[in-house]
Amino acid sequence: MSDSLAPKASPGSPRGQVLMRAVSDDEAGLRLDRWFQRHFPGLSHGALQKLLRTGQVRIDGRRVARP
Repeated sequence: MSDSLAPKASPGSPRGQVLMRAVSDDEAGLRLDRWFQRHFPGLSHGALQKLLRTGQVRIDGRRVARP
């Protein structure tokens, strides 16, 4: 399973890039918010919610659906 993160920011900054990350087998059952907390500790919960709400987080090429 892989995901991409594309927060909006000025070009050239790390936040303006699409990041592709692979989820390891031992993380496969981890909740998405916990996974982001491990891999992007500087990302607030509110910022993650906005990324999810605006469709910027994808898993296997598909937008993450809200529960």
